[in-house]
Amino acid sequence: MGKKRSILLVDDNPVVLKSLGKGLSNHGFTLYTATDIASSLEIINANDHIDFLINDYDLLGENGLKVAKAFSEKYHGKCAIAVFTSHTDLMVRKEVTDYLLANPIKTGFRLIFKPVDRNVILEWLSDAGIELERRL
Repeated sequence: MGKKRSILLVDDNPVVLKSLGKGLSNHGFTLYTATDIASSLEIINANDHIDFLINDYDLLGENGLKVAKAFSEKYHGKCAIAVFTSHTDLMVRKEVTDYLLANPIKTGFRLIFKPVDRNVILEWLSDAGIELERRL
């Protein structure tokens, strides 16, 4: 990746934010963090561009796909989104699939199951970053 990339990391669990956030910062990313939908939307609205969104599916009982939708709409597909969840049931997979059909994300969408493996995130960031470079 040529330029310094930015990430919005959203999870209502402060332990996840701290541990995953530290690892991402150590890899040279500019990092924004939020613990809920409202603060996520504030960060999205306050920034001209953020390259990646990594957010939890279940944010204090609310659907984290609201954040993904706002992120995708603001940055017009010039971004990549990963949603992680501890829900492994088919209903969650169906909801995410339905969301993608209704709101196509052009680059780098990934559903990741918890516990989150930092190496999986870093691999996704690398692959999605390469794809973003091709599209810009």
